[in-house]
Amino acid sequence: MNLLELLSQAEKASGIALDLRDRNPFAYLAIVSNNEDELGRRRIKVVNPANPSLESHWIRRLSTTFKLDEPLPKVGQTVLVFSSDGVDTNGWYLPCVNDINPPFEKDNPQLDYRYDIEGKHELNITGTSETTVGEAYSLNGASVTITAGGAMIAIGSGGDITITGGSININGDVAITGSGTINGKEIAVVGAVDSRGDALVNSAQ
Repeated sequence: MNLLELLSQAEKASGIALDLRDRNPFAYLAIVSNNEDELGRRRIKVVNPANPSLESHWIRRLSTTFKLDEPLPKVGQTVLVFSSDGVDTNGWYLPCVNDINPPFEKDNPQLDYRYDIEGKHELNITGTSETTVGEAYSLNGASVTITAGGAMIAIGSGGDITITGGSININGDVAITGSGTINGKEIAVVGAVDSRGDALVNSAQ
């Protein structure tokens, strides 16, 4: 390599160094210091453990889809931060799993899927939705309400079940343990004694 080539490479290196001045082209782990974005744009502020006295600008979340709005990381959690073109005012972050953000307990880490939400969960689907399970399907809650076409099935927190609709059709046997009423009147069953002292021996068909 001759002197001219050395000078050319030195000039290029100097240009790169000048271009990267005051820029950070490398990703780094940071601690969340503020997640109260007054504009509601899901931005956070972080501090670099190497310089904890300096708080970052508002940085944005990098997501894999436009149709997902996940909970914000909590203050004190760790995120991976990087900046477009190395400019600190154009920062982005990704969550990470470490000692501060431990993984969830699962029976099978390779196959099981789990997420915990401390607030509300809303799922809006424009088309149809299908759920197929190979084993049991459980739905647990303080109360459950299912509505469709003006009909409703409500399971209250006290264990009461309310069904409303235009008509209710039941095909198959029905077993009821306890008393029952229709329009506020008790239901007579086989074996009951009427007002004349006769016992009912046939069920209504």
